[in-house]
Amino acid sequence: MPKKYHLRPIVAFLLILVIFFLALFFICSSDFKEFNEMLKTPIILTIIVIAIITAVGYLLFPDFSANLVKMIIEKQVRDACVSENPTQDNVVPYTPESIKKIEKTERNPDLKTKKLGQKDKKFNDELKELIDNGKYEVALEKINNDLHSNNIDEVTARLSQDIVYFSFPDKSQQKDILDNLIALLALPEVKQQPLLKYATLGRLFQWYFKNNDYLNAISVSNQLISIFMASKILNNEQHFYIYYTRALLCERMKDNILAIAYYKEAAKYQENDYFVIYSIACIYTYALANVNKAIDYLQQLMIKTTDDKTLEGHAINTYAYCMAYSGDFQGAYDAIENFLRTNPDASSEVVIALKAKKSYIAFKLGKEEESFSLANQVLAIKPKDDTSINVLSMFKLKEKNYKAVIEYTSSIIPFFEKEFSQNSMAGYYLGEIFYNRGVAYMELNEKQKAKEDFEMANKLNFDEMSACTIIKASITNVK
Repeated sequence: MPKKYHLRPIVAFLLILVIFFLALFFICSSDFKEFNEMLKTPIILTIIVIAIITAVGYLLFPDFSANLVKMIIEKQVRDACVSENPTQDNVVPYTPESIKKIEKTERNPDLKTKKLGQKDKKFNDELKELIDNGKYEVALEKINNDLHSNNIDEVTARLSQDIVYFSFPDKSQQKDILDNLIALLALPEVKQQPLLKYATLGRLFQWYFKNNDYLNAISVSNQLISIFMASKILNNEQHFYIYYTRALLCERMKDNILAIAYYKEAAKYQENDYFVIYSIACIYTYALANVNKAIDYLQQLMIKTTDDKTLEGHAINTYAYCMAYSGDFQGAYDAIENFLRTNPDASSEVVIALKAKKSYIAFKLGKEEESFSLANQVLAIKPKDDTSINVLSMFKLKEKNYKAVIEYTSSIIPFFEKEFSQNSMAGYYLGEIFYNRGVAYMELNEKQKAKEDFEMANKLNFDEMSACTIIKASITNVK
């Protein structure tokens, strides 16, 4: 097969040579004799020889040369990633879906048992049976007995204890987990085996992450990245885990731009990157309040599929939230309607959240009968659902039941204020609630309270306030 030459690098190389020789010629004041003498100097001769060798190398081995340049560039980028050291300021809570994802990736007793099974299958089968039956204390006792009887070595014992500790249903063994993992990493056998060290560090990272010790988690993450750089035996799932966990750390510490970069890198190692794209969309929605970017990523999910219908439901809910915020209530309504119609077996939690959102959007679209019905359906299952209570407050305002409006809105303002503290986009909805309560106060002739609520709505950039209402409140004798 003939070699594949790329014309662009060759042309660029020739242009550089021409520019180089022209520069030398002008340095020599356009004197050919001086120019000829300069070409014979050791430095210039060395540069010319290196250039010729590089050119010949590319012509003879184009693919190898391209890969070599790519490897050098990637190494510089990866070294920069390893040297990052975020601080622990401004820590915020993370979504349950992400915690479940990291647990699913890292916590896999069956996989770990298979690795140990090469040494003693009988021991591992018995250990797995004890764990499956919830006999954790008996399992730990068996490990200690087999270790003292020399039936298993210390590495096998430590790994087995790790499996048992992580399987405990309560949190009473947290200190034992940490001590065991640190002892395991100190064993020479673990230090010498990259995969074993990688698995142990992954467990240690999970411990620090779940216990909010982010500085130590960063240190472990750097070690995982170092193993990744030095080893060529890690599979795609392990590559994904390294970048994904680093993205979680960056997001926890509000380094959102870097978190997005790591998420994008993690996506390269997943066949189905649905969850990663959703994670990026959530950053743009709830952390950066960039609704246009959020919608761009969420629309990518509209043409993807996932077996996790709960995750898909959360993505649809976020998409509807962004579409409604941007004023496209019909687009938000259609997205929820399509999901509820095609996924009747979705989890009740997702269905409740989507119906509540749909109730609000239906009211905005003038579908009042449907909106009222959905709000009551949700409240029958979840009596304190804030979105549905907000919908009912809007109905009460329309009915001129102002005392009920004040009661309903006052009960949900603390929830929306908390949401606003974590997501500035929630300010629109909070502003609307303050405005509606202000209208109710004004109609009940509580002008000072009305004015205060209107001022809050204005500060929150709620731009749908009635000019007549504001003027009516301002011309009263308010002291």
